[in-house]
Amino acid sequence: MSQIESAVKPILLAGIHDVELSLDREKQRDLANWVCLKAMVCEHSDPKLVSTPFIDRHAFYNDRLIPDYFRLYIGAHSTGSVTWLYRHSATIAFGKTPSPTLLDGLQRNVQTTTFILGRFLFHVLAARVDGFVLDTDLTYPGLTGLWPAAADEINTSKLRLLNAPQLSQVMMSFEAYLAHQRPTFVEAVI
Repeated sequence: MSQIESAVKPILLAGIHDVELSLDREKQRDLANWVCLKAMVCEHSDPKLVSTPFIDRHAFYNDRLIPDYFRLYIGAHSTGSVTWLYRHSATIAFGKTPSPTLLDGLQRNVQTTTFILGRFLFHVLAARVDGFVLDTDLTYPGLTGLWPAAADEINTSKLRLLNAPQLSQVMMSFEAYLAHQRPTFVEAVI
């Protein structure tokens, strides 16, 4: 994992020191690996809240394969904060209960993680839910897609700057989605 940290260090330092940086596809991939790693580590703060199956964590560890149900975003913020993290996880289904294959022995099948470092804002949406379309059911107009890579290049100086209320909307986006979509099965959101 230190290879991931080493590869992304210049990018993170640019964000901390507010230095413009252009992220080509390779740098986007390096940053996406780091964001994915941090989301996977974060979800282990409580074993009951883990939502990424072992097989997917193992594939990421060995081959740097980001699970296909992960969406990673980058943005910028003007909150004055330097670091913080906010995570939600839940178990949802659009039927009576989630299918056992989607839970894969875990208690959760959805997580969102939002964190900042320097001027950068990162948001992760990971959902293994039948009937939930990652790229259309929940979107983030103020953020830029980091993975799967949507652009040949991302210039960090052109990232949309989110203020505190906009950042709060990103943080609480999944709860807002649940309130409006009303899936038939929802276990406590933490």
